[in-house]
Amino acid sequence: MTRPARLNRFTVLLLSTCLLLALVIANQLRSGLQVHQAADAERPEAGAAGGAPLERSTYTPPPMQVYGEILERPLFRPGREPPPPPPPEEVAAKAAPREPLKLKLEGVAINREARVAVVRDLTSREILRLGEGDSHKGWTLEQVHARKVTFERRGEKRELELEEDASVRPRR
Repeated sequence: MTRPARLNRFTVLLLSTCLLLALVIANQLRSGLQVHQAADAERPEAGAAGGAPLERSTYTPPPMQVYGEILERPLFRPGREPPPPPPPEEVAAKAAPREPLKLKLEGVAINREARVAVVRDLTSREILRLGEGDSHKGWTLEQVHARKVTFERRGEKRELELEEDASVRPRR
């Protein structure tokens, strides 16, 4: 029976210590707030002192010419050698892997005003409605026919044809 009594005394001691600590922290916070308010009250107003009102200034970085030596001799490169020049755009464009046409022709709609192809993007499974001249991922829809469409990208042409669906019977 003495054991629970010791635990109860210890618990009361811990609770009173926590309460005392909380009161000390609250007092410190309150006095710190009062100090900041007093300092703000003592500060002369910009207009009352005859000075111009305080304005926020924006940072304007120096021109790039100031960093000329750093650009010529980069700090974090071995031997502070400048990086090699970037490849010409033509070489980079040719080196970039060409993404194949990943579309499936789902349907075609042709009327007097427009020719539209309904295609499914096989990567995102999204249905797209593209008119002649519209583009998707670099591929431009050139022509829409009754059963096929033609896409073009940088001289490369691909044709998509409607697949026959055995469950759908043609109208007579």
